[in-house]
Amino acid sequence: VLADNRDIIFVCIGTDRCTGDSLGPLIGYKLKFISNNKIHIYGSLESPVHSKNINGIINKINCNFDNPYIVAIDSCLGKISNIGKVFMNKEPIRPGLAVNKDLPPIGDLSITGIVNIGGNFEFIVLQNTRLYTVMA
Repeated sequence: VLADNRDIIFVCIGTDRCTGDSLGPLIGYKLKFISNNKIHIYGSLESPVHSKNINGIINKINCNFDNPYIVAIDSCLGKISNIGKVFMNKEPIRPGLAVNKDLPPIGDLSITGIVNIGGNFEFIVLQNTRLYTVMA
């Protein structure tokens, strides 16, 4: 990525209105201080990237950058044994999958943090996830 001189874009997905979905905006808030002419941050506590605006953000990125390397960061539900773990994959994130939202995949690299268990009542689980678990 650096050898190709590509712009690096971090898309930090989620909302601070739902504790279990706040990992992305929290990371974006911390990353905004490394932003420069080749590193760009979308999504923070102040300006989150969520289901209502993600299509517009993707369009904005596509219009303003030529072949950027996109790192997508999001909360995820998973197995109880994986809570607190972070996973990186060389594939896009499918945001909103846990709550049955049909959103476009995004990212060349995905980073997901398992914040709680998945299986049933995902929306309620995300709403009732402890902030400590998200931040730990």
